[in-house]
Amino acid sequence: MKKNSLAALLPLSADPPTLAHADLLQRAYQLFPTIYWAVGVNPDKKYMFTTEQRVELLQCYVEHLQLDPQRVKVVCYQGATIPFALSLDAKVIIKGLRNALDFQFESDQAAANARLCAEVQTIFLAARPALSSISSTLLRQLIQLRQPFSDYVIPAVEQRILHWH
Repeated sequence: MKKNSLAALLPLSADPPTLAHADLLQRAYQLFPTIYWAVGVNPDKKYMFTTEQRVELLQCYVEHLQLDPQRVKVVCYQGATIPFALSLDAKVIIKGLRNALDFQFESDQAAANARLCAEVQTIFLAARPALSSISSTLLRQLIQLRQPFSDYVIPAVEQRILHWH
């Protein structure tokens, strides 16, 4: 696919980020010249990792994948996604889909976002089958239970998580 001049926003809670999140980034990187990989902060949500830690983990993936840091910008935000996308001049929001439940939730979000701002489009990337069962929720459970989780993250992320927990 030909690269276009659009910047894209890839928002996620990343608590913590997994290989599936990294795969989405890598695939988006092939489609867009600028990707804002954004850690969302919801003040009503309790996170296992701080915002700073989640940003650090995303940076580990960018380095591991050897992606150009001028093209992939790891950022964080609080509040609604559409105003944040507009503040970055990102005209595309990328969302990953693992299953039909993800599709229902994300398509409802995309419809609401389209009503708020028709100029920002949402695109969906289906998870690769080998990664479709990986979630941050599963990873948090493994961490809390002190079970091995190296199959779900890169080594640098695993080491940081082990150090923090």
